[in-house]
Amino acid sequence: MEGGQDRSRSALHQLAVILVAAVSTVASGMSLGFSAIALPELLRADSPDHLDIDEASWFGTGMASIPACVYIAEVSDQSLRGMLVTWPSIGISAGILVVYILGAFLKDNWRLVAGLSAAFPILTAVSTLVLLPESPLWLLSKGRDRDTELRAVPGPQEALQAGRQLGKLRALTLPQAWKPLFVLNGYFFFQQFSGIYVVVYYAVDIILQAGVSMDEYVVTVLLGVVQLVAGIGVSFALTRCGRRPMSLLSGVGMTVCMMGLAVYLQLVPNGSQAALSNRELSSIPLGLLLAYVVAGAIGFHTLPWAMLGEMYPPLVKGLAGGLTTCLAYLFSFAALKIYPYLLMLLGGDAVNPKTSTSEGVFYFYGVTSLLATAFVLLFLTETHRKSLQQIEQEFLERPLTRSVALWCGDYGTSAELCRN
Repeated sequence: MEGGQDRSRSALHQLAVILVAAVSTVASGMSLGFSAIALPELLRADSPDHLDIDEASWFGTGMASIPACVYIAEVSDQSLRGMLVTWPSIGISAGILVVYILGAFLKDNWRLVAGLSAAFPILTAVSTLVLLPESPLWLLSKGRDRDTELRAVPGPQEALQAGRQLGKLRALTLPQAWKPLFVLNGYFFFQQFSGIYVVVYYAVDIILQAGVSMDEYVVTVLLGVVQLVAGIGVSFALTRCGRRPMSLLSGVGMTVCMMGLAVYLQLVPNGSQAALSNRELSSIPLGLLLAYVVAGAIGFHTLPWAMLGEMYPPLVKGLAGGLTTCLAYLFSFAALKIYPYLLMLLGGDAVNPKTSTSEGVFYFYGVTSLLATAFVLLFLTETHRKSLQQIEQEFLERPLTRSVALWCGDYGTSAELCRN
């Protein structure tokens, strides 16, 4: 009886610590979503703080690193890891929704929204400093494994010792290090250039480009709600479903939505009287955008960050995780920086999105989503129901390319991955 109580207390302690780590990402989400509600005002020709297209593209490149994903993967039990590693992404989605709501109520006061958004990081930084202990793997790497009150990941001592002897940079050349480095960086590349974060940063403009007839700020809130709810659903689904089938479903869904939106805009040009006077017709782009957000949430928006804490071995986890995070935000910077120019190159108008035709940019994101799906099919390794040591061993022993035949032979069908 006493042993059961101790385990319950340990589990509650673990969940409380993980919650603190995840809540710290809400501030990151608020910074990610801020440009969406500020840029429409800043791009107005009569705005006292007017930005041109080039300046506006620099305004939307906020950065935030996600060490919470790595931390949570290190301190969580294997049975709950699939759910818990998604909590930082849920925190980001919650932050995006909060800033979208503030933008809807304070449309013409982006400075006040910025001030309110700046207060939250201070609170989360204090809570992290006071309440968050170091992870067992970090303590172990420093020879302080007795200091931890959390469950230590079993069996990393030999790997950490080998890493110290080999050196961190040379350790990146080991198969169990460079293979996940290639896979995750490729996943993040396609995450950014398939348009997921472009929709977050330029939500209001994207809604106008898509020809949605509802108030654009109300629609941003709706998109934020859908993304948050979908993220919570994914959190529970990942306790039963594999990463590969969810990523493939996400990629296919994103491809269909972007291609569908492009075809719609080609047949019914944005701003046309047919779209504005027909409620059913004008609901099509809204439905496709909402479906795109859901499709992204079940895979490409959430899973790369979740797998960041799962795929790297202990000897290079900090360095490889830092490199991947850095590259992910460089990809994000590039995708967001080129968006206005890509839009204009493909026939849109970054200054007057409500009156322009922009099917070209949606075709671009649709094709990129299709390539992203192919990348996942070929290279993404399944981590569901595997310990961190098992994942490391697979990268060490198996080839990088994951053919469909090999995957089905090893893991069974997608339905089997989602059974109890």
